[in-house]
Parts: sequence; structure tokens; C-alpha cells
Amino acid sequence: DAKFAIAISTDNFATTNYIQSDNTIGATLGAEDFQTYATWGGASGSILTGLSPNTTYYIKVKATQGEYTESGWGPV
Repeated sequence: DAKFAIAISTDNFATTNYIQSDNTIGATLGAEDFQTYATWGGASGSILTGLSPNTTYYIKVKATQGEYTESGWGPV
């Protein structure tokens, strides 16, 4: 029952945005943006909309399980 949230940044997390449940990028992280590995696309991944060409993106992930257990953000 683990769910994952994904943070994304173009400036190595001086500014942080989040991948939303609809595969767009947003400024806030809501409970609905924590999704299962399968919902995020599993080993195949998923298509993210709203990215800019010729831009480096940094990504990190955190997990939650149950109602009261949440990890910190993993490495970039």
C-alpha cells in the first residue's frame, strides 16, 4: 500500500515543484499526488506534460505507507 510523490526542479531544488496526479507540474503537493508505483506507470514510466525543451530537470521521490508513515525525500 505504499504511495509515492515526485518532486521536480530545474534549479537543483532551489525551487521545487511537484508532479501532479494528472502528469502535469504544479507548485503544491496534495494527498492525491501520492500514487502507487503502478499508477505512476511502473517500470514503463509515464508521460509528463508541460516540460520545456533544452532544460535539465532534477527529480526526487518520497514514499508514504498507511496514514502516519512518510519518508524524507530521496536523492536526486
